[in-house]
Amino acid sequence: MNARYRPYNPGEGYFTLIDPEDIKNRNPLLKAIDAFVEDHVSVEPFSQSARNELEGALAVHPRMMLKVIFYSYAKGIYSSREMEDRMRWDPNYIYLSANQRVDHSTICKFILQYGDEIKTVFSRLVYMMAKMGYITMDFVAVDGTKIKADAGMKFTGNIGEFQQKRDRIEKKIEKIMHHTTNEAVEGKAHREKKLDALKQEKTKIESFLTEVEQEETPPKGKVNLTDRDSRMVKDKDSKYMGYNCQIAVDKKNHTIVGTNVFNEASDRGLMQPMIEEIKDRTGETLAQTEVSVDAGYFSSDNIRYCHEQGLLIKSQVLPE
Repeated sequence: MNARYRPYNPGEGYFTLIDPEDIKNRNPLLKAIDAFVEDHVSVEPFSQSARNELEGALAVHPRMMLKVIFYSYAKGIYSSREMEDRMRWDPNYIYLSANQRVDHSTICKFILQYGDEIKTVFSRLVYMMAKMGYITMDFVAVDGTKIKADAGMKFTGNIGEFQQKRDRIEKKIEKIMHHTTNEAVEGKAHREKKLDALKQEKTKIESFLTEVEQEETPPKGKVNLTDRDSRMVKDKDSKYMGYNCQIAVDKKNHTIVGTNVFNEASDRGLMQPMIEEIKDRTGETLAQTEVSVDAGYFSSDNIRYCHEQGLLIKSQVLPE
């Protein structure tokens, strides 16, 4: 053999040098998020909600979690498992986490526990970026997508359907209770198991109907007893219990300038609240801002509202 090669031993251990200044200089987005969280975010709201003040393990620092979450979302990474994985090998994540390992369940719990605090910090971040000129409000696009709720069809229906279902369950329970034929041990165990399941289902329905009777404005349409906030939505050719997620981005940097989750199936009634959401987050009046929306947002009320606000609407808002 005449060929000569460099030494290659993948099983040999080695160290990787992480230079913080080099990481920040090579990644302007990371540098901006890092500086914002360090200089403009107080951890006091997170400390007030912490649950380990007397006992338990030390909490993960909120600054670190905010940096990792904001950077991940900005890069289109939404999986907590992928965030956990990147903290092991990605230099950017190793820097943001200060080489701390955080599992995916901790990330999920942080988002769930501090949802309101995270939203407040994100709003402040968007506001500052708008004031510093990183976000241009000349053109904003608004659109939505439907997501399924964790709600099975078994406990889905309107008030009348649940009343009928309760009556049917009562008849089934009565029939089982008066069953007098001799049964084997297996048959009796099966009957008792079925009876217990029916009683639990009946209790769940009765609890819902009792709550509805006490409400001044009973829910309209179908509801789900597992997820009371979800509503029936239509996505292409399928219908399911879910939510309507709305998002707005600017044209220049595709920065999220507004986002919200609604339980209304139609986009038609969501244009005004989304415009107000953008105004609140950015501190801008949006006068002379061109807004792009699809035909699902079209209505005379929305056209009138946009005219009053000084908004310019793309022609694609008109129905085909």
